[in-house]
Amino acid sequence: MQRLCRALAAAPRAAAAGLALGSAGGALTAHAAASADPHSPGLPDAENTQASGSWRLNLGRTSGYWGDARWYDHQIDRKLHRVGEMIEELVYALPPLPAGSRVADLCAGSGRAALALLRAYPEAHVTLVDMDTRRTGIAVEEARRLGLGRQVSVLEAVVDADAPADAVIGGGPAAGYHLITATCAIRVIANPPAHYTPPGGGSAAPAAESKHEAVARRYRQLFALALRSLAPGGHLILGDHSGALGLYDQMRLMEEAGFTEVDVAWRSRDWFVCGGRRPLE
Repeated sequence: MQRLCRALAAAPRAAAAGLALGSAGGALTAHAAASADPHSPGLPDAENTQASGSWRLNLGRTSGYWGDARWYDHQIDRKLHRVGEMIEELVYALPPLPAGSRVADLCAGSGRAALALLRAYPEAHVTLVDMDTRRTGIAVEEARRLGLGRQVSVLEAVVDADAPADAVIGGGPAAGYHLITATCAIRVIANPPAHYTPPGGGSAAPAAESKHEAVARRYRQLFALALRSLAPGGHLILGDHSGALGLYDQMRLMEEAGFTEVDVAWRSRDWFVCGGRRPLE
């Protein structure tokens, strides 16, 4: 697996699970296969779901088998009602993507957001950035079924807020992306639950740094990573839930990272679509 930066999780392949919503179809690696809450650790073995789980896990509003890619895709709109609308609004917010446009979808999972984008702009090319090849395999399969297989590629990698200051996704500004999208991903990378943390605890925050300051710093570093990975004039468009940091704080951090034209396209309660642009230079 190519690593753009340090891994957030060191789960074995059999235990990979997209508990936190990464681009509304999977995400980073987690240690939980089934949970009563999509933000809490659960059973560690995704292969033993049938033996160890109960159908009753489906009955709660947020409980279920979040580590199972097919279950996830089938249940996501029922469990989190605004995800579908958020993806729709994100696609409406995009600038035109003519032939040759290069797009990266961070934590792309099984490709729900990426495929919605390609239905609107079928001449663009989307790179699915995710470490779980089972989920991206579903995306590639569906793209082929839609006749869009040539417009999709996979970059098996982990996106890390504590990446080196010169890290980029892909080739950087000279061969950078015209668009980077991320749905329900940034807040989980910036503020990972315990089951996303590698053995040893991951990168330690400075001693004098509060949790809020640490989360804000990681958001800023993620936005800087995205900025470096865009071509001049390229856009970062996010669809997410406020999580540990409010929308307007996130927008301020985008501006601090160097983005211009930062604005909100849609908001419904704590769900939102926002974005910004790398200066043309």
